[in-house]
Amino acid sequence: GGGGGGGGTLPATQRAHYHVRREACLFRADPFLRVHDGASVTAEWLDSFAFNSPFVVPTPRGLGLAAPPNLDMATFERLLGRQFPVQVIDVDEQAEIARTWTIRRWAKYFRTPRERRTRTLNVLSLEVSKTRLAGVLRAPRVVQQLSWASRLAPPPRVQLYALMSAAGSFTDFHVDFGGSSVFYHVMSGRKVFYLVAPTARNLVLFERWSLRAENQRNGRVFFADLVPPDDRYRVELAPGNTYFMPAGWIHAVYTPVDSIVLGGNFLHSHAVPMQLTVRGIEQRTEVDERFCFPGFDSLCWLAANQLAADPTRVGPEDVAAAAALADYL
Repeated sequence: GGGGGGGGTLPATQRAHYHVRREACLFRADPFLRVHDGASVTAEWLDSFAFNSPFVVPTPRGLGLAAPPNLDMATFERLLGRQFPVQVIDVDEQAEIARTWTIRRWAKYFRTPRERRTRTLNVLSLEVSKTRLAGVLRAPRVVQQLSWASRLAPPPRVQLYALMSAAGSFTDFHVDFGGSSVFYHVMSGRKVFYLVAPTARNLVLFERWSLRAENQRNGRVFFADLVPPDDRYRVELAPGNTYFMPAGWIHAVYTPVDSIVLGGNFLHSHAVPMQLTVRGIEQRTEVDERFCFPGFDSLCWLAANQLAADPTRVGPEDVAAAAALADYL
């Protein structure tokens, strides 16, 4: 997903420090809801659930999602074409490699046994909604129902990412761009999410930490150490699991084994105040526009117009959304 900009070299001592902090920092055992019937995850259910806590759907049945568990590098090469460009992140640097790779080169790297790799690399920005991969991959039905972007023509390309992470990959704490909500389906491998609840205090701490991290790239504080222990959670995902994360949750991601994931970002009407709060943080911390949600303001205008045109939208959430949008726009 998006929002993972920024970077700077992490020396070996810092990498070791991160690993130690990740293991030592106390995260609460995952208390989040498991929804065993994917068909029950509807826009109406999310409305009643308020969707302000993450939840996991252990198996994809009923979600309306398409994600073959046997999707391999040969399929990527065949459907995208071997010269298809991909942006690759060097995990030790926490930054994009300057030269764009091809899928062919990435596939060769990913097939190399872990002990023979010289670098730990990660592909997080391969959006495939306008490629032949979209013929075999599909976001959950509820995402298509809720997403503002699906009402825009053409929709912003943020709804269908193929994420490929080498074992040992780590993405530092961030909030997904524009405060977007996320779906995340593990096709193969495993993922560990380290979560920090987006309380007002934690978002202020995150903003300060982000500014400091930009200025002190080589001496980063492990963000989770700064927040109350009760606000920290660890969620581990296995193949077949689909994870839904609401707006604003601050998170880092660790990849214990080579993993392929289908993910996507979406803005929606149930999270307007938090989406705008995160947009404010992005503006104040001067996040590069390349790492911001494309068409964010246009989508906000669209949502505001729809709210204004629907006389039935008078609940407390609708009033809060309208007030927040009026303030922002």
